[in-house]
Amino acid sequence: MNNRIAEKKTDWYKGFITLEVVIALTILTLMLSATTLISFSNLSVLSDGKTDREVRGIIDELLAKARASLAYDFKQSVSIAEGSNGIYTTNLDVKTVDYFIKKLTATVSWTSGFGRTLQISQTEIVTDYLNTTGGDSCDGEVIGDWASPLVVNNITDLATLIGSSTGTYPVTDIDVYRDRLYVTTNNSSRNQETFFIFDVTDLAHPSLISKLDNDLVNNTGIKALFVYGDKYETYAYVANSSSFTKGQLQIIKVSDSVPSVISTYKIPTSIVAGSSNQGNGNSIFYKEGYVYLGLTKTVAGPEFNIIDVHDPFTPIWIGGYAVGNGVNDLFIKDGFAYLVTANDQELITLDVSNPANPVRVGGFDAPDSVGTGKSLYVVGDTIYLGRTATASHPELYLLDNSNPNTIPAPLGTREIGSSVNGIIARGDLLLLTTTSGQVQILDIASTSSITNKTPPLILPNSGSGVGLDCERNEIFVASTPNSGIFAGKGAISILTAK
Repeated sequence: MNNRIAEKKTDWYKGFITLEVVIALTILTLMLSATTLISFSNLSVLSDGKTDREVRGIIDELLAKARASLAYDFKQSVSIAEGSNGIYTTNLDVKTVDYFIKKLTATVSWTSGFGRTLQISQTEIVTDYLNTTGGDSCDGEVIGDWASPLVVNNITDLATLIGSSTGTYPVTDIDVYRDRLYVTTNNSSRNQETFFIFDVTDLAHPSLISKLDNDLVNNTGIKALFVYGDKYETYAYVANSSSFTKGQLQIIKVSDSVPSVISTYKIPTSIVAGSSNQGNGNSIFYKEGYVYLGLTKTVAGPEFNIIDVHDPFTPIWIGGYAVGNGVNDLFIKDGFAYLVTANDQELITLDVSNPANPVRVGGFDAPDSVGTGKSLYVVGDTIYLGRTATASHPELYLLDNSNPNTIPAPLGTREIGSSVNGIIARGDLLLLTTTSGQVQILDIASTSSITNKTPPLILPNSGSGVGLDCERNEIFVASTPNSGIFAGKGAISILTAK
């Protein structure tokens, strides 16, 4: 009996040991499985970590290129459409936050080794620190369908907008800055207002804020203006069109509720000699405390002048350059002045890094030897040159400006059929106003094959385009007919994309 009990105990212990072994094996199997899973998981984490570092490098490179492009010219459109190198898909999106603030978003996506779609994005805010309080509020970012532009407003007679029942107001120039539209007019025959400020917050219903006669004694008109604001005040710098005896430059303080002329400056006759029809203000540009003033042809002395206006109450002439003809338009960028003139050489490039001593470094003469320089715009490495009407020759030239110290090579041309009075470049769009009363919107994605984005738009009263500016995604066009029943009636058109 004892032997049978011993045998049963032995069998029970054997069963118990077998159970222990099974349990142990199960636990071991689970542990091994867990170890295997953990090992594979660690491999995945390590792989994704390595990929993450690669992607971060790509994002840093995208954002660095965007920052460099905007630092070179903040008006450029630097968005990069989605692309792929076979492993990573990249995209750089640039959005305008405010007039001088842009948001950059770089995105990289890829597929992991386990079929997961992964994505990393990074956003940065970039500010145009040189112009945070003023400057050109026209943005290079093109939004919407500009193949079908929408005419938000057509003001056919400026007199009705300002509430005048008498007289005509031939517009000469416009500038738009922070929802304010500044308009100048000619006034060579009667004593009336020549400077106007409108609130264009509601584009469909602009309202007059204030108006000013810039010269109560001499009935002087204004030819061109440039509005700039710093953190304290906002000023309109204006070139007077028939004011050689009075003064070619005026500075109007516009940040007060009532605008006022705070200084009128006449270039000394020892520097510029002129007459009633010569040496008058014709074009103007402001940059970092200096006014760059273009005059009509002088009897003697420089038609291009640099005036220190760091103290707007006391302008000081600094330097100049004798062009030999009138300066019809000008643009200042990166220490260079670009002038378009009635000379055989339509474009002149000056190094103005030393304002007291402008030095000619380049220029351009169209090969057809017809037409003169009329209008100008510079963005990035491209000069957009508009000329007066020619017969069967291009009135528009796109020039390579990658090295301003050389003669720029043509990138593309187009025959417009009329004088190009104004130019604005925005991304792949080029907007032109013409003497024949048109706004043309061109597609310049391919500079060698420039095409019309949309059929030309006819300006009110078929008036000659005299002013062109934009703010955000809206385009403002000023026109004035030179003859006919609408002669002298200044008009304003406001366009945007659908």
